[in-house]
Formats: sequence, C-alpha cells, structure tokens
Amino acid sequence: MFYIFCIANLNLCHCAHSAVNVVALGGVAEASSQFSVNHGPSLAIDGKADGSCFSSLTHSNPWWRLDMQGPYDIFSIEVFRRRDCCDHSLNGAEIRIGNSLENNGNNNPRCAVITVTSDATVTFNCNHMQGRYVNIINPGVGKDLQMCEVKVYTTTQLTGANVAPRGIATLSSAPASVENSQDMAIDEHPGPMDALETCASVALQDNPWWQLDLRSIYRITAVSILSSGDCCSEQLNGAEVRIGLSKDKYNYQCGIMEGRFVHVYLPGLQKTLTVCEVEVYGTLLENVALRGLAFHSSSSLENSVASKVIDGNRSSTCIVANEQPGPWVTVDLLVPYSVTAVQLAYSADCCTVMMSV
Repeated sequence: MFYIFCIANLNLCHCAHSAVNVVALGGVAEASSQFSVNHGPSLAIDGKADGSCFSSLTHSNPWWRLDMQGPYDIFSIEVFRRRDCCDHSLNGAEIRIGNSLENNGNNNPRCAVITVTSDATVTFNCNHMQGRYVNIINPGVGKDLQMCEVKVYTTTQLTGANVAPRGIATLSSAPASVENSQDMAIDEHPGPMDALETCASVALQDNPWWQLDLRSIYRITAVSILSSGDCCSEQLNGAEVRIGLSKDKYNYQCGIMEGRFVHVYLPGLQKTLTVCEVEVYGTLLENVALRGLAFHSSSSLENSVASKVIDGNRSSTCIVANEQPGPWVTVDLLVPYSVTAVQLAYSADCCTVMMSV
C-alpha cells in the first residue's frame, strides 16, 4: 500500500518550525532478531554511542524499528556505527519512516539509503517526513545489521487522536455498483494490499474530490492518506489536502490548522480518485460561546431571543433581526480568549442571502 503522511497543510504555504527535540530515547525498539541477550535492539537508543551496540543475526532483510509512541515531524536522523568492525552491516541499509506496521514497518516511505564513510556517524536530512515508526532495514539475503546508536531529531509532535471515524464522508460521485463507498475511507479497515473494494473511489470525472465533515471544529496536526497497493497509487499524485470551516474546497491556512472539513481534491480533467483510508489527527476545540452572553440589534419577533445563537442547537433555534441598517449580533465571552476560529450556522431552508456581505 502507498501512504502519504503530511503535516495538515498542502496549501502552498511553508511553515517554519523552531525547537528541535531528540525523541528516540523515549521510544521502544524492536528488531527482526538479536545476536545475543547482550546485543538487544534497545541498546541503539540507550544514549551510549560507543561500546553498547545492537547486532542482529545473519538472515534475509534484517531490520530494527523504533516506536516513538506517537507521530512526529522528523527533521533528521543520526546513526552511529561500530568503530571496531562491521561496516558492511550498515552499507546499503534503508531508513524508513511512517505510521504503518505493514511488513513490520518496512514498507513505509524511505528517508535515505546509508552509505558508510570513514566517519563513525552518518546524518540524514529527512525533510520533515512524518510518522510514528523509524525502521532501518538491510535488504538482501544473508545480511546482518549492527549499529550503536540512533538519534531522531524532531520539530513537532503530531498530537491528538484519529478523529476521522467520527465524521461524515461524501464523494463528488461514486460508482453505482458500490454502496457507501465514501465511508470506506474512514472505517479504520484499510484492508489487504489487493483489496481495492475496501476503498472509497470516485468515478472518472473532472476535479474529483472526497470530503470529510468532522461535525465539530478541531485543531488538526496531521492527515494520513492510504491508497491501494495493487493499483491506483499514482491517482493521488497532485492531489490537494485542504482544511477549513467551509464545505467549499477552497480553504487556505498555514501551519497547525483549525477546521471542520477535510477535502482531498484532485484538480484536472478526467481524473479518478481512489482513497483507501484517511486518518485525521487532531484535538477538539472548545466552543467558548456557550459560556457567554448574546445580544442583537433588535427584533420584533417574540421568540427571537439572542441567546439562541449560542445554545448549541444548529438547526431549529435561530434569531431574526428587524430589517434595519447594519443589524448585528454580539457575544460577550465574559473573559478574554485567544480566538482561533469562529463558525456561523444559518437556516438551511431559507435566508442564505441574509448572510451575504
């Protein structure tokens, strides 16, 4: 299968990060094998770069994996080799980063291929790849893997749970033969590599899209998209992930984002979009308006009470102001807040023109 894991922003913005942390020491290490009890995988993250090393047995495709206990935005990885011997055990090894445990994590996207030099340490820039797992695998028959320390430098922890299954998914169109195709992308069952029938698929059309309504506003740190491995991974090339408060696909923000709607949008003529699983990592934003007091300019309707705009009911309790110059609604939050987002809900059966500016 093919993964895209990205900071929750593919909107032509570049966001700089500041602090760099080393997270490997707090993780859990595993390996395909270990040479002895004195050469276990945890020795590669014990903070000792010399004399305390991991060694695998000799077999096909030996690997070592670090579970950082959550997804991170990874800046670079530093690998310390043995000084006394065994250069061959790292030469040609691959560093892979991602969130999948398919094939023990060895199918995740590749950061680098290690080339051993005279230096005891090799450093690789992973260009802000995101993931929970860091794998080092030495592909081939009759291989071993030995290293003394691995350091993972990160800039951002991608916080929050996968909130996608709580939402409502829609498609621009769907094959008539597949019922509820849109929901297959948030069923938490990506399925086997050859199971295209477990994916959400949009029929051939111009500018196809898949949309997720999270039903509340979330602070979103990352979006993970999985496509089918048996075909169609190229269909995601050029796809845009957009996040915002509007159902419209043109939402623009930068950095850690707040939003209710997640769009996967593939611009172009006669395109097909196939998405097998979408994970959205985020935390629910609190609606502080519920704690406040509401006022409006005026109304002649007896039941048009200002407090209805902050009662938490989106559908059946609304206010209507008299026709007048510049009608307004004010919400007093009672204490100062740093406000990240404001969302308005209006009556769906009428009156949308009243909200136009």
